[in-house]
Amino acid sequence: MKIALIKWDAEWLRVTLLAAFLIAAPQRGKAHGETLIQIAATTRQIESATNNAAHLYLQRGELYREHQDWVAAEADYARAANLNPKLVAVDICRAGMLADSGELEAAEALFDKVIARSKDEGEAFIGRARVLMKVNQPQAAVPDFQRGLELLQHPQPEYFLELAQALVGDRKVDAALLSLDAGMRKFGPIFPLQGYALDLELERQNTEAALVRLDSIIELMTRKESWLARRGDILLAAGRSEEAQKSYRAALKSIDLLPPRLQQSPSMVELQARVHAVLETFKRPAQK
Repeated sequence: MKIALIKWDAEWLRVTLLAAFLIAAPQRGKAHGETLIQIAATTRQIESATNNAAHLYLQRGELYREHQDWVAAEADYARAANLNPKLVAVDICRAGMLADSGELEAAEALFDKVIARSKDEGEAFIGRARVLMKVNQPQAAVPDFQRGLELLQHPQPEYFLELAQALVGDRKVDAALLSLDAGMRKFGPIFPLQGYALDLELERQNTEAALVRLDSIIELMTRKESWLARRGDILLAAGRSEEAQKSYRAALKSIDLLPPRLQQSPSMVELQARVHAVLETFKRPAQK
């Protein structure tokens, strides 16, 4: 019997990972309008400040950086530095802005300067690692990511993800999975980390490990139908047809529990059609 597998686009997984990543790091996903509101609010704080406002200028500079207003960001960084010349974060933010604006060589040089001056600045190591990734030097980025994570008491989840990506770029998939698991020991099995680990396990054709990771994702998700169907696809590819059918039927049941407007959405209509098509193949007699 020929089985028609559901085709899962790798780009779909990357987009889903990115969406979850933006949810986990809302500062990266804010609309420009929201950023402008925050800039105005910080400006009012600066105007009413009665003591050293260096941190407020730095905060507004970061908002301008997010808004990609490089001139305004640099002006605020300069004001912060003038008010507090010992504020190392100014140069870290300035180097990040240079990287964001495409001045990668200048960004790396400034991160080098910060690290030479203050060897315990974890964010500087992370920032330099990101620049190295942008210039396609994952092998050089790995130790910087690792050092940054060692130094930071409160690292962001995406730092573990980025380290894993650098390790994969350096063809060290086992080490990448260890990095992701280290992040999940700290933050729990959050989707950006577990989702990338799932992708890596599937690339290695490690079905059992992939299923364990997928099950943890399914447990976290409120909307489970797409993930249950993906579970069926993985099982079917591994020749475990009975288990695959159970997962596909669970996906259909999950869709049936959705409100009608969601059931009738194009993505759900397409998913239902694909799952039904796969289940129909099990009813056909085997071809000789």
